[in-house]
Amino acid sequence: RFEENLIDLFRPALLERAQRDFPKRTPAPEGSGVGSLVFHPDPKRPGRAFVHIYNAVTPYSIFADPRYIRSCLLEGLDFIEREFDLKVIGTHTWLNSYPKWLSYFPEEYRDNFLPPNQEVAIGDQFWGQFVNARGCFNEKHGAVMRQTGNFPFATRYSHCSIGRLRQYLEESPCGTR
Repeated sequence: RFEENLIDLFRPALLERAQRDFPKRTPAPEGSGVGSLVFHPDPKRPGRAFVHIYNAVTPYSIFADPRYIRSCLLEGLDFIEREFDLKVIGTHTWLNSYPKWLSYFPEEYRDNFLPPNQEVAIGDQFWGQFVNARGCFNEKHGAVMRQTGNFPFATRYSHCSIGRLRQYLEESPCGTR
């Protein structure tokens, strides 16, 4: 009942955003896009690179081919080191609680987790988990939210050294650890 009544409240904003964003389907945030990842210096954490994640291969999942994320990461690391001479990379996302994403990162990354962000805000770092590979509503994750009142995956920040991430990806070619 809450969802049915709430849609009436949000409908004008949702329609405005859909009319603005859907026709042009903004491909990625500004920076160097490599596949489904965008790399740039982190304005909140000087000396670090930040990674934005989006799905450039829709209707397929970014995890459909295990080599895809690996190649995006390696090319992005080259860009960050070459263009900005940064040595640390991080991101703030719900994927930091998702095992398939974490399989691409070394233990150092897990060791650097910040506590889950309990404040709910706008942004795909929270709400992206409700979008499936086709860009539609993720029914499975929606059911978890409806049943528990919690996000299926906690949003959190982590980082690691670029050198250690590169070494890990080269030793584990498909991020399958």
